[in-house]
Amino acid sequence: MNDDGFYGREQAAIHHEQFGDLARDAGTLVAGLLVRRGLTTGTVTDLGCGSGIYARVMSDLGYDVVGFDISADMLELAAANAQNETTAFAQEQYRSLLDLLGLQQSLDPNAVPAVVIANGVSNFEWTVTIDKGSADGIEPNMPVVAGTSLSPLLVGIVVETTEHSADVQLMLDRDWSAAAVLGTSREAGEVQGQGDADLRMSLVTPGTEVTGNEPVFTLAYRTSGRPGLYPTGLLIGQVSRTVPSDNSIEEFVDVRPAVDFSTLQFVLVLQTRAGDGAA
Repeated sequence: MNDDGFYGREQAAIHHEQFGDLARDAGTLVAGLLVRRGLTTGTVTDLGCGSGIYARVMSDLGYDVVGFDISADMLELAAANAQNETTAFAQEQYRSLLDLLGLQQSLDPNAVPAVVIANGVSNFEWTVTIDKGSADGIEPNMPVVAGTSLSPLLVGIVVETTEHSADVQLMLDRDWSAAAVLGTSREAGEVQGQGDADLRMSLVTPGTEVTGNEPVFTLAYRTSGRPGLYPTGLLIGQVSRTVPSDNSIEEFVDVRPAVDFSTLQFVLVLQTRAGDGAA
């Protein structure tokens, strides 16, 4: 400590090195909360700004920032960080949130944005947990999507809720299925989860010309005896290969998911239920 009882140069440096990640994560979290409320510009006041990491995150994301700290050495570090701190990861997260906001406005203004807070992937089930639940209007059988307004991507379906969280069955799960259509040939079929392998599309008419990377979209009608759960036109993935079949009734197509589930952080829960869009 320095003579006035506040952080001196050595203590400021230790605080910056050991607690910088907390400040960086806080900036991303606060930016996410602001974006959800439509506040993408404005002035942020950072009281006790420390070494300026949080302030730099918010500044790089487009906000005007005013920082205050009682330690002169902390403020000196903050001035240096204003030039040297890199926040590419926070910027990428912020862009994802903006994309989600645009998707919400174009697809379902009443949809609920949510953050993935846990991963329940195992050999038997493929699920994630989100930070919104029944208190936010989330119910089982609501579709979950990601992506942008130009390319909405299917993630899965809500299967269970608590008051403040929900479990989402990913389309990778072996118990998941949906009616689907090939984007070029317009051939309809059913896509099913295959765990850590690509999805499989069945009921494709033999002889259908299927091209590599052909997009596969949802269809809103019954499949496997269940009501249609998804709006038409959500991108499921792209064709990765055709699978030889021993019968003349149907062909199979493997589909590579459009969503990278290993990096999935932000999703949108659509306020529709089983049968809402069924034909």
